[in-house]
Amino acid sequence: MLVLRLLGGLAFLVPLALYLASAGGYPAFWDTGELQTVPYILGIAHPTGFPLFTLAGWLVSHAVPLGSVAWRINAMCALAAAGAAWMLWRVAVRVGAFPPLALLAAWWFAFGEVVWTRATRADVHDLALLLGALAIGCALEYHLEGDPRLLRWCALWLGLGLANHPVALWLVPGLAILVLARGRALSVRTLATCAAIVAAALMLYAYLPLRSAVVAAAGLDPARLLPGMDGGFLWDYNHPSTWHGFLAEVSGSQFGAGSTLAAALDLGSYPTYVTHWLREGVPEFGLFGIVASLIGLVVLALRDWRAALGLSVAACAAVPFAVAFRDVEGDVARYFLLSFWMVGVGIACWLPAAWLTRGAVIERASAWLALFCTALFVGRMLHGNLAILQQRDDRGARSVIDAVRAATPSGAVVVAPWLDATALGYAAYVERSLDHRIIVSAWPDDIAAEYPAWMHLRPVYLAVGREPRVPGLRVRRVSPRYAPIGVYEVLP
Repeated sequence: MLVLRLLGGLAFLVPLALYLASAGGYPAFWDTGELQTVPYILGIAHPTGFPLFTLAGWLVSHAVPLGSVAWRINAMCALAAAGAAWMLWRVAVRVGAFPPLALLAAWWFAFGEVVWTRATRADVHDLALLLGALAIGCALEYHLEGDPRLLRWCALWLGLGLANHPVALWLVPGLAILVLARGRALSVRTLATCAAIVAAALMLYAYLPLRSAVVAAAGLDPARLLPGMDGGFLWDYNHPSTWHGFLAEVSGSQFGAGSTLAAALDLGSYPTYVTHWLREGVPEFGLFGIVASLIGLVVLALRDWRAALGLSVAACAAVPFAVAFRDVEGDVARYFLLSFWMVGVGIACWLPAAWLTRGAVIERASAWLALFCTALFVGRMLHGNLAILQQRDDRGARSVIDAVRAATPSGAVVVAPWLDATALGYAAYVERSLDHRIIVSAWPDDIAAEYPAWMHLRPVYLAVGREPRVPGLRVRRVSPRYAPIGVYEVLP
């Protein structure tokens, strides 16, 4: 028992130490910058709002007295990813994997480039990974033990997963397989309790309209001072205190979620989806890792095919949706995290535990040699990705923030594309280092019609990589040519 606890602790602590050592403390660009900002200010993120992540991030960013706000949110995500590595070890051991091999598999998963880099930045998918792994683990425990109390825990993790990101919906088919494969009728009371737990967790979405109403009533969103702006990014995305805004926020309709769902259910496209997944999965684990995982899944299926099927479906059902979403999503690989977790479970099972403990001499010698080779591959992966540790010295968006601060006056309206606007928002609303500037996220050309009205109130500047064209108005570059971003003043 002590050895098992030690191995489980190593499955969690070693990845956590590496992730924390790699996490930077500077504001980042893109969605990462948004999710370093929104929790701290209790704002509203882009669809689908991610209320659980926002509230958890608010607690961590205000309660933890270490590092910058950006580092605290990054560290929260590192903790979630390390927890998922521990869950991989736990699930693998429960389905019969040799515990030391399960540890190597957990590390193989945790040391991969995709997992490691996503675990060290603010991202809702890290929390989605942990909650998905917890839900799968509880469903597996019910499949093995039959204790109805485990279903309540499964419902809790599923509900919280949905309150974090609706990608958790794809867990349901696999969880159902694990539960129904137990072959035991569920009482109405158990089903009602589980449904109530999921519904209670989903009530976290009430945060969106309630906080939106507070932000509007208290005038917390600086962008509301500008004509034509009804809910600015970071503070009040989609203004979900209105019914129309709430539906737009939680449905993701602005990003084509409905058509993506239809494409994900198109079975004829599945060969394409598999190909896209392999483009990320093979570099992540190596060909040996993928083959070992497939062998492990076969070994698991021979032992308990229902568990193998349920685990695989629960962990991988979101892959078609992710690939179908690739035209909109800038980082499809983060949607693959749970499927990569399942690859790790397969790797943990590729050598039957009986060969390593009770087999004939030749079997044991061969199995231990294979285990040693597995350890070498894990060490090779760790060594190959150690450069990720240098992320901690990355200054992120600091140079862009400094350039905008130097080129614009206090109180100016700064319009920038999403990539840079989120970092500028962090500087303006978390660090308070941009004085009273208002940050607007948009392509400068798209909202040019609003500039004349804004210019009556405040000077307007555009922060963009190329010189913008604004019909009916002039622009003048005010940042040096060598600056990391061009800053242009809008003139009549």
